Amino acid sequence: MSEEIKDVNAKIDEAEAAVKKYASKDTVISIGGYEFTPAKLMVAFTLASSLLGGLYGAFEVYKDYMGMKKKIAEYVAPDLTEFDNGLLSLTKRLRKQKIRLMKQMVIPVILRMT
Repeated sequence: MSEEIKDVNAKIDEAEAAVKKYASKDTVISIGGYEFTPAKLMVAFTLASSLLGGLYGAFEVYKDYMGMKKKIAEYVAPDLTEFDNGLLSLTKRLRKQKIRLMKQMVIPVILRMT
């Protein structure tokens, strides 16, 4: 049992040493000849990820724009001659009906007035 306690104490000591080494105010990490503090590295990673996210977003917007531009360039207007012909025949029928109604309603009124 005492050996297990010694192992646990040794691991706790290792963890505390790592905390002192990497989490203290004086910690300096050298990368490529440059020295950085953990705070500076966190700021640098935050800025880099924001920049990469912005570039990815801009790429997606550009890709959508180019796809939309291609669809607009390939657009062919539908043939609406059948629709136009149907509207024309409907208009003619309505005019004929209007004339019939006028004859049925106005002429008897005029005849009564005379």
